[in-house]
Amino acid sequence: MDVDKFAQKVEFINRRLAVLQQLVRELPAKQQELLGFGLKEFSTALKELQMAEHELVAVRQTVKVERQRYQDLFELAPDGYLVTDMSGVIQKLIVLQPHCSIARSNSWSAYRC
Repeated sequence: MDVDKFAQKVEFINRRLAVLQQLVRELPAKQQELLGFGLKEFSTALKELQMAEHELVAVRQTVKVERQRYQDLFELAPDGYLVTDMSGVIQKLIVLQPHCSIARSNSWSAYRC
C-alpha cells in the first residue's frame, strides 16, 4: 500500500473514531463504559499504526538513499562488469578499456574492440 494512501486511511479512521466517541457520550452509563473501553483500545491501536507508518517512511527513505549510493558505486566502478537476470542472460555489459567501445544493448554484437 502506498504510504500516502495509508496516511489518508488513518486520517479517515481518526475522523470516524471522533464520531463514535461522540455517539458513546449519548448512550446510557453502562454502555458508555463498555464502548468507551473498546474505543480506547481501538484508539491505542490506531496510534501504534501511525507510529509504524512514520517508521516505515523513515526506513523507506533510508533504503532509497542506500540504493542510490550502491547504484552510484556500481556505475562508477573502475572495473568492467556485467549484469545478468536470474536465468543468466546478460542484461548489461560494461567494459572499461580505452580501446573498446560498448553500445549498451542486450546483444553481444554491441561489443567491439
